[in-house]
Amino acid sequence: MRLFVAVHVGVLALRRAEEVRQLVEQRDPELARHGMKWVSAAQVHLTLRFLGEVRPPLAEAVLAALDGDLPAGPFPLAFGSPAWLPPRGRPRVLMLPV
Repeated sequence: MRLFVAVHVGVLALRRAEEVRQLVEQRDPELARHGMKWVSAAQVHLTLRFLGEVRPPLAEAVLAALDGDLPAGPFPLAFGSPAWLPPRGRPRVLMLPV
């Protein structure tokens, strides 16, 4: 199971992600024909740590440890330039670094 630790993002971050999506689509309207798909706003998140492939027993322990809300409040974000992941080979994810 591929795991990562992430937090939900606020309305302003979702708006910025939508702006980036629109800019990318304006620059290259053919992307959808080549398999580019956009995630729904409900799936937009800030990845804190990518854990990679984790075997089921450890995955269950990680999920249990992170169950529920963590004691952290809102925090400000500054966005960098959009980038593709992985950096080499066929792009799979368009990310907006913070």
